[in-house]
Amino acid sequence: MISKPNEAVQVAELRATVFKTVQDWNAAHPQRLRSHREHASIRITQTYTDDSDAPNFTIVVECQLAGTGPLTFHGSELSEVAEQARLTVERRLDAEIQLREDNAREVAELIRKYGTVSSR
Repeated sequence: MISKPNEAVQVAELRATVFKTVQDWNAAHPQRLRSHREHASIRITQTYTDDSDAPNFTIVVECQLAGTGPLTFHGSELSEVAEQARLTVERRLDAEIQLREDNAREVAELIRKYGTVSSR
């Protein structure tokens, strides 16, 4: 029987998924201004919502590459919440990066066909 990975491992994998993707994107798409680079943050909170002393974990991921608003995940087991967050964010990151690459190809094709327009 395979034992479930501990919480620290799951959280580390979530962080690695998000921050490595952001670093890779910034390296491949350099921006002169720091404010134009992609950024990400992950916040983990633990609250007790009833008299049973059972914790409720919340993970909030903010990353423009994963969507315009923060993604929030809740649950009583931190490792399960972190894994759910990692899988969801991974899918969102893949979809957004693919969309951006498709848009860049379309723009490049239009420029190739019709040239560039400059405004004065």
